[in-house]
Amino acid sequence: MRTIAVLAATVLFLVACAGRAVAQHEHTLSVPVSFGPLALRIALLYAVPAVAGFALLRGFLDRPSRMTVAFVCGSAALGVLLDLMLAGRVEVSNQVVFLAVVAGCFPVFLTLAPVAAPLAEPARRAAPVVLAAASAGAIFHFAKAWTGAGSPATLHSGVILALAGLAWLPLVGCRRRAARLTVHAGSAVVATALLAAAAQATVAGGF
Repeated sequence: MRTIAVLAATVLFLVACAGRAVAQHEHTLSVPVSFGPLALRIALLYAVPAVAGFALLRGFLDRPSRMTVAFVCGSAALGVLLDLMLAGRVEVSNQVVFLAVVAGCFPVFLTLAPVAAPLAEPARRAAPVVLAAASAGAIFHFAKAWTGAGSPATLHSGVILALAGLAWLPLVGCRRRAARLTVHAGSAVVATALLAAAAQATVAGGF
């Protein structure tokens, strides 16, 4: 718990410092604290590896603690919002974007809010469906972008959908071994693609 707290504090410190350093950039957000594009990139490059790393290791770990679930879900929700801020535009419709934001943020509310306790069991049953649907959409957009049929907006759409889907991975609790293997293997594939897409967009100036 102390390690997570120190990591979060360090990231926030770096984001704040970077935001001040690029406060004059034309894309600076109009918020009480100046967060420039460089700061948003730093925060996104913290969120994406945190979520993808959990997905890659989930099959080798015991049931995650509540703090771990909150950390991973929070990182995914943060990543969805940051990518939307940096992307400029995405290929999917506004309705899909809205659903992705809700899907990315709901697991955090479910984990941290005591009033959400009655929703825990229905959410766990729905988690594999949400994860599968978002992952399928993400892989489709990644494939479209990497085969030259898409644009930078296509890549960003895949990143947003992948993060929204992986936000539900900590909630998945499959009892059957075959189901667990399928979920963990599929999530690892999506996580690997997510890392590659985020790296490509960063290096290529897609953000």
